[in-house]
Amino acid sequence: MGKWDGELVVSSPKPLTAVEIRAQVNLIQEVMQAVMKKDTHFGTIPGCQKPSLWKPGAEVLFATFRISVDPIVEDLSSDEEARFRVTAKAHNHGEPLGSAVGEASSDEEKYKWRAAICQEEFDATPEDRRRDKWKNGRQGPFCIQQVRTEVADHRNTILKMAAKRAYVALALQVTAASDIFTQDIEDLPTELQDAAINGDAVDKPEPLPTEIRKKDSPSVAQAPAPPSQPAPRPQPQQTRPPIQQPRAPQARVISEQQARRFYAIWKQAGRDKEQVREFLQSAFGITDDRQMPASGYERACKWAETGEDF
Repeated sequence: MGKWDGELVVSSPKPLTAVEIRAQVNLIQEVMQAVMKKDTHFGTIPGCQKPSLWKPGAEVLFATFRISVDPIVEDLSSDEEARFRVTAKAHNHGEPLGSAVGEASSDEEKYKWRAAICQEEFDATPEDRRRDKWKNGRQGPFCIQQVRTEVADHRNTILKMAAKRAYVALALQVTAASDIFTQDIEDLPTELQDAAINGDAVDKPEPLPTEIRKKDSPSVAQAPAPPSQPAPRPQPQQTRPPIQQPRAPQARVISEQQARRFYAIWKQAGRDKEQVREFLQSAFGITDDRQMPASGYERACKWAETGEDF
């Protein structure tokens, strides 16, 4: 067995040992704890138990295992639709690891329609390129007026989304990280850690319990029993004051000026309040942009500009 150096073992015909598999899983978990940041490399969608891996997080996993990715792009677009299929292939020192496919289309709901800027725009739009869209809100069902988007405006976004989906799927597949987001870091026992690092085989028999060793050992059986010692006098217990745990710092939220800028961006991009509310709910678990964490501000602005959640 070769020394574990943080690379995927792809050239050896022998199956991986439990030590190697556990070491690889631990490495991914350690990278997630030490390097990855929530709402940047991965995020939690309300109602889902597992955090979702994002493209920046997938790129971190690729760098961790020294994986190179070759994307192959297929343009399946038409005059009325921008559609791309990206096949991402993974290699490690020339050895193929696997591939994954991602596809995106401008006919998807979030790309195909946008809220009308005003009543005049809605009335001036041909009937086959406008609609009334009913949605559920806190106060009950409501209707918004929507118009078709221009395909050319979303062409690059569609291509990036297809690549993003392929990269994330590839990272989960070739690194076996699909279930990592549901696990806590579990350290190996000391002897297994040493074996994983040094490449030693872990096949030594475990030592017998102390009671069995004493029973079976002649030297122990023939040795005279030690003289009995008087029991030590109990010492009075000293009470210590409880340790005060430091309070966890509260997450900083965006400023009023940042909230106004975010409003101006999504308003100019033609998005409606319901779209913004859905994004805030899915991204941060909030409905008021004043509660947005400062760490997710740039992500929110990018979504407001492009409609894509990076």
